[in-house]
Amino acid sequence: MACNYFVFRNYTVEPLFTAGKCLFSGYEEIDFPEKCNNFIWFYQLPVKYNIPLLTSETDYYLERLKFLLKKLPADCNLFCVTINDLFAFRTEQADNRLQSAIFNYNNELYNLSARDNRIKVLDINEFAIRYPVNELFDARHYYLSQMILNPKLGKPFSEWIFGKTEAFTVKVRKKCIVVDLDNTLWGGILGEDGPEGLKIGNGYPGNCYLDFQEMLLEFSKKGVILAVASKNNLSDVQNLFETRDDLKIKLSDFSAYRINWNDKPQNIIEIAKELNIGTDSIVFIDDNPAERSMVKKMLPQVAVPDFPSQPYKITQFARQVYNEYFTVYKLTDEDKSKKEQYLLNTLRKKEETLYSTKEDFLKALKLQITVSQANKITLPRVSQMTQKTNQFNLTTKRYSQSDIKRLMNNNYRIWHASVKDKFGDNGITALAIAEVKNENAFIDSFLLSCRILGKGIEKVFLTCILNELFNNGVKKVKALYIPTEKNVQTEMFYENTGFRVVSVDNNGQKLYEKELVSVIDFDKSIYNVVMLTD
Repeated sequence: MACNYFVFRNYTVEPLFTAGKCLFSGYEEIDFPEKCNNFIWFYQLPVKYNIPLLTSETDYYLERLKFLLKKLPADCNLFCVTINDLFAFRTEQADNRLQSAIFNYNNELYNLSARDNRIKVLDINEFAIRYPVNELFDARHYYLSQMILNPKLGKPFSEWIFGKTEAFTVKVRKKCIVVDLDNTLWGGILGEDGPEGLKIGNGYPGNCYLDFQEMLLEFSKKGVILAVASKNNLSDVQNLFETRDDLKIKLSDFSAYRINWNDKPQNIIEIAKELNIGTDSIVFIDDNPAERSMVKKMLPQVAVPDFPSQPYKITQFARQVYNEYFTVYKLTDEDKSKKEQYLLNTLRKKEETLYSTKEDFLKALKLQITVSQANKITLPRVSQMTQKTNQFNLTTKRYSQSDIKRLMNNNYRIWHASVKDKFGDNGITALAIAEVKNENAFIDSFLLSCRILGKGIEKVFLTCILNELFNNGVKKVKALYIPTEKNVQTEMFYENTGFRVVSVDNNGQKLYEKELVSVIDFDKSIYNVVMLTD
C-alpha cells in the first residue's frame, strides 16, 4: 500500500481516514516507514475523570512529539492536530487545571510550528464545532474499539483533514475575488432604491452586508485581490461610495473594477487582463443566478460559488469561499502587500504612456534586480511561487516546502530575484531551480510572477543564472519546456535566449541545450543587478 500519510496516534483512528492512503503507528509508538514524507500527529485525551492524570497526559504527549521531531527527516511535513476537552467531566466547575493544560499544549504546538517549518497545526475545533458532543463521541465504539471519535464521521473528517493538508502543501490558491454590488455587497438596487435606500448596517439585513464588506477587507489583508463587476452607472456608484459614510469598504479598496452594462464574462476577462492574472485565478461572487450561470458557461475556469438567498447566510458563505479557494497556512510578505503591488502596477502602466519608446520607459523606472539563493526564510515564498505561477512558467512543476528542502539537499541550486523600481518593491517575483552535477546543469524550473512581465526581466534573470553557473565551472546547460494551456507565451523563450532545441516530443515538450563559453552581458544602463549568492 502506498504511504501518502503516516499517522501517529494513541487511539483507534483508522475509520476517520477513509479518503486517504494512510499507514498508522501502534498506540503511542513513534517508529515510521522511511519512504513516507507526510506525517500526522493525532493524539487526543482519554475519556477519564482524574484531572491530575489528564493534565499530565498533555505533558507526556509533548515529550513524545519533541522526541519524534528529532527523528523525522528535515524535509517532511508534520501536521499536528490540536486537542480539546469536549469529553471532560468536571466535578468542580472552578477547577480549570485541565483547560490550562490543554491551552498550554496547543499553544506549544503553535510555538513549535513557528520555529520548525516542518510543522503545520490543524485546529480540531474547526471540525468539532460542526457537531454536538453526542455525535462526536460514541461510547460503544470507544469502549469496544478505543475510537475517540465517532467512526460515522469518517467521511467528513477525512474531507476536512485532507482538505487542510492539501491546502497547506501543493494546492494552488486563487488570487482574486470579483464581486457584484447590488444585493451582494449591499442590500437593494442602487438604480432603483437610490443611495439612501440601500440596506447597509442598521439592523437586519443591512448588518449582514456590512459584515461581508468587513470580511472582504480582511481577505484583502491576506493577499486576496478584490475587484468589482457590476451592471450600474459608474457615476452613481462613485457617488454612493463618496456619500455613504457607513460603507466599510471603499472603491479604492478594489484593485480593478468594471462598472458598466456589459456582460459579466467580458468584464471578468478585462479585469483579468488589467491585473495580468489568468481567469482561472478568479472567484466570481454574484447574487443573480442568471449572471452566475452565464459566467459558468462562458468562463468555466472561473470559480462561481452559489450565493445564498438569505442575507444571514452571507458571512458563513464568505468563510466557505475563503476556506475552499484562499486558505494558506502562513502568509508571505508578498501576500501581505498584494493590494499595494497591484496599485503600483497601475501607476507603472500610466507612467509608460508618457514615453515614446520602451527603452526610455524602462530606464526611467530605475529597475533593480537582486538575485539571491533560497534559504530557510524565503522557502515559503519559493514554494508558493511554484504553486501559483502559470503564465510565465516553463515547466509548471509544483513543489511543497518539503519538496524544495529535498531538492536543496540533492545537488539542486535555487535562485530567486526580487525586483524594485522607483514606484516600489515587487518582492520575490522570479525563481529558477537547477540540478548541478560537475560541469553540467539542468534547469528544472524557471518562472516569473505576472506582475513583472513586459520589462525584459526574465532574460536578465536567466543571464544572471547562466553566468553564476559558468563562474562555478558549468560548461553545458540543458532546459525543458513543458507546454500547458496557460504558458504559451514562454514557448520560444529558450530559443530567444540562445538555447538550441535538442528534441521535441509528440506533446510539444522541448528539450534544450546551451554551451557556456563566457560570461553573458546585458544592458546595465537599464538593469541594475545585485548578486547575493553566498
